[in-house]
This record gives sequence, C-alpha cells and structure tokens, in this order.
Amino acid sequence: MGRNGRMSMPSAHQWEFWRLVFVIFSASFIVQILVLLSVVRFTDFSLCNDPLNSPVAEIRYQIEGTFEPSTRDQGSLFPPSSSLHQQPPTYSKACSHLDTNFSRDSSPYWTCADEEVTRELSQPDDKSTSALGEHSLQPLSIALHPFVKFSTYRLSMNTILVVGLSSAVYRAFDKPVHDCTWHQEGKDLVTTDAKMIYVKWDEGRMPYVPAIVNCTFPTAVGADASGGTLQLSISAKPNRLSLTGTVAANVYEERKGEVEVFNRMVRKLEQGGAAALPYKYAYCGPPMFGRIRPDWILGWLTYHYRLYEGMEGKVRFFFYNVGALADEGTLTVLEPFIKAGVVEIVNVLEIKDYTAHYRGQVLFVNDCLHRTRFIAQWTLFHDFDEFIYVPQPNSLQSLLKQHEDKAWLTFASLPASWKFCTELSRTVETRWPVERMVCVEEQPECRYKQEKPDPWLCTGPLGRRKYVVNPRKVFAAGIHYVTKDSGSGGVDLNGTLARLHHYHGALATFNYLCNGVANFSARADNTSEFSRYIFNDDVATETSKARDVLRRLLVDLLFLLSFHL
Repeated sequence: MGRNGRMSMPSAHQWEFWRLVFVIFSASFIVQILVLLSVVRFTDFSLCNDPLNSPVAEIRYQIEGTFEPSTRDQGSLFPPSSSLHQQPPTYSKACSHLDTNFSRDSSPYWTCADEEVTRELSQPDDKSTSALGEHSLQPLSIALHPFVKFSTYRLSMNTILVVGLSSAVYRAFDKPVHDCTWHQEGKDLVTTDAKMIYVKWDEGRMPYVPAIVNCTFPTAVGADASGGTLQLSISAKPNRLSLTGTVAANVYEERKGEVEVFNRMVRKLEQGGAAALPYKYAYCGPPMFGRIRPDWILGWLTYHYRLYEGMEGKVRFFFYNVGALADEGTLTVLEPFIKAGVVEIVNVLEIKDYTAHYRGQVLFVNDCLHRTRFIAQWTLFHDFDEFIYVPQPNSLQSLLKQHEDKAWLTFASLPASWKFCTELSRTVETRWPVERMVCVEEQPECRYKQEKPDPWLCTGPLGRRKYVVNPRKVFAAGIHYVTKDSGSGGVDLNGTLARLHHYHGALATFNYLCNGVANFSARADNTSEFSRYIFNDDVATETSKARDVLRRLLVDLLFLLSFHL
C-alpha cells in the first residue's frame, strides 16, 4: 500500500513477469494433457496384447526331430510335411479397431477379445474371424509344383521314362536334382541319378514346361517279374536363403508279372521287325478344347482314315480331350470309331490347373510318342485343321519306305483358305465344307528368310512344319520339330513331294466357313484379299473319295444322316 492507505498499481516490469509465468504454466499443462492421452491409449492396447510378453520370439521350426529358433519365416521350396511344422504365435487376447465409444466402459478405439475367441482366429473359415476384421490371404492363382507327373513308360529292362511338367521358375532358380529309386520287396534299393530332357516349347513362355525324366539304372530292375515301385525324388540346391529339402513320390508301380507283357512285345519286335507291330500308323492329336465343329472332325477323320490305310485296320488315332467332348455332337460323331477300336480318347480335364503352352500340347505330344513306341511303325503329329497330301506318283507309303532308316520326316505347311469356296449347287449333293475349299497360297508358309532358294523347303519353327516319326528312334519332340532322336536324323521333305494343307481357324465354331465365293478372275486385283490364292482342289477331291468309301461301311448308322454322308 501507499502511504495514504491505497493499493499501488503494478509497474510495467511486474506485468511482463506475471504474463511469462502464465504462458509457461499453460504450455506445461497442455504438454501434460497430451502425454496423458498417449499413455492411456498405449495402456489400453497393452491390456489386449502385451508386446513384452509375446511369444513371437519363440517361433520354432521342428526339422527332423530337432528344434531351431527362428525370428523370421523365410519360406520353403516344398509344401509342409510331417517333418516340417511351423508353430504360429498365440496371444492371450487380441484387439480390433472397431469400437468408437469413448465411455469408461469401453477402451477408446480398441475392443479386446477373450481367449476363446482369440483361439478361433486360427480358423480362417470361422465367422468370428470376419467379425473381428481379421485379414486373410487370398491366392489369385495356384502354386507351382517342382514336377507334375503325367505318365510313365518302360523303355527297357533298366530304363523307365517319366513324362510330365516341370516348373520353369523352380528349374531356373533352384537348380533341382532328380533321383530315381527302384523299390522291390525283399531286395536292396537301386538308385540312380536321373537324366532330364527339358523339351523345347515352340511358342510362348508358361509357368510349366514339358520334361522327361530318364531313369536309367546300372542293372535291370524288376527282371524277375515280382513287381516293384519307381520313386522319383527332387531336391533343391541351397542357392537361396530358404529351407531346403527333398520331395519324393511313387510315379510307377509294376504289378507282379506285368514285365512279361513288356518282354513279349520286345521279343516280337526283335523277331519280326516293325511289321510285327499291331499298327502301321498311329496318329497323335492336339488337345481338344472349347467348341469344335463335329462335321469338320468327321470329314478330317474320314480323310485320314483312308490315307492311313484304315480300311486294312492299320491305324490307331489318339485324341486328347481337355473339354471339347462335353459337346454331344462331337462325341456322337466319334462314337462308331471308338467302338470299332479306331479312336482312343485320352481324357485330361485337369490340365487347366497346370498352365502350359496351348493347354499342354507339347506334354501330350511326348506322352503319345512313348505311348505308341511298341504298337506302331510310324507315329504322325499334326492338327485337326491340317490335311496331309502326297501328290502322285508318290504316296505316303512310298515316301516312308524310301526313308525307313530315318528317325523322322517333316511336311511343309501350305496355307489354305476356309473363307473362299466354290458355290453350293442345288443339283449336287450337299458336301462337307472342306470339299468346297479350293483356294491355297502359292507356296508354303515361311516366316524366316531361308538360306536355300527353294521356298518349298522352308524349315524352322515358324515354317509351321509337322512330322512323322519312328517312335523307337525319337525320345522327345516339340510341336513343329523333333528335339531329341537316337542319332539317325531325319529329312525335311520338299513341299512338292508331301505337304500339309493348313486351314487355320476352320475348327472354331465362331468362324463362318465358306462366306465368300472363289472367283479366280479377281486375282488380277492386287488389293483383293483373294489375290494371293490359286486354285487347288487336291484335298477336296480326296475327301470326296474317302467319303464314298466310308459310305458303304457306315450308311446304316443314323447319326450320319445329319451330316449328309
């Protein structure tokens, strides 16, 4: 107070002091509030999941009966088995960011699940999992297996071949090692290193590529006819940071006495030569998928049945069905040939799960190659839109006779039109479409510049050649050429001697056949699509002849009436 009893006013210096104290106190209070909120949230989370008491660090892998600690799952080349178990961490409680009620009865932002619910989190299909917002892994494709076996064939008393698909990724990065083991009751195991034949896939790069496993043992296996089992083992070299191991599976089981059947075939071949085999020709078809034209298949089969001396019972056709025969029309067309033992259907509907070029065509080529080794003198490979034609004075029989010492012969591919056809006359009996197709290009298809000046000798994968082989002299093949033979070599036939008329796309039902008239006077117009074609009715004429021959055999079958045979 002042001397007169009144309170004195604070000086300017005092005002500045108290203002500074107030600012410091306010800032301190705000910081304490923020820290408190953070502690509350952390405490609420730790109530649900105590990171200091979590067994994450105790993940262990049991490998061959031993425990090894690991803090990270680095994956494995092989699927889990009894010798490889992962023990996932379990928590006493789990929290989900669901509740936004800020009352004291509910922790802010977090809801805790009790132990019983938490244990159910390991069940991905449980409804409580989705209720808690649990994330799941959804594969968008399928796993790549190191090897997918398709078929197994005995080549000799000490050699067995396994035909299948190999993972291209696994082969490239993990350098797998293949071993073959013969198990026979009461005898020691016989083991050998497998020799791999990776087949060239002509077009496209797919997850799976065809492969043939050659299991050649130092001695004969199963020679006493007591039976046995072939086991294929695949090991990965540890060239990546991952757990490595071996997967094994039985890929061939030979029943008691079964080897005697094989021995009889071999003896018959040795004594009588190739002529002693059941068939002169075997045909291996491409995969049949989607919707295909029944009338086209009937015309194609009739044509080649005659060409391959089917009337004398010398041919066997192998068709690989990957879905097309679900169509009753196509199956009805083939039924009489199946019942007569001319056509054999190989159903492979699971191929869709193993992505390979053109629905597994190269796989089927190699399966059929070894399937026909001891039943046919020659095996032919071409598609349903390709017709083999051999101009006179030669014939298919004479060409094969001239080159019977060779492992293979290839045919040039001559593009032909399914769009431009002769007009359909009302006075002439209704014909199959191929009987009206008389337009071909002037020379065979050739997408590479050839060193040889003769365009009728175009070779290479994009020459689109197809081939016939001696199946006992060839071990692996692609779509357009043989990849491994016995050393006998082969011959690329000049297209003037033998060729394929290729009606590319004619098999598909969405293509409208014969939607144009073959007007050869229009060839002078170089801007016309028709200008590149010339007249050629070789295949049309031979198809008509084949139909007349089969008419006498099949006229009593009612199904043929719908196809105007």
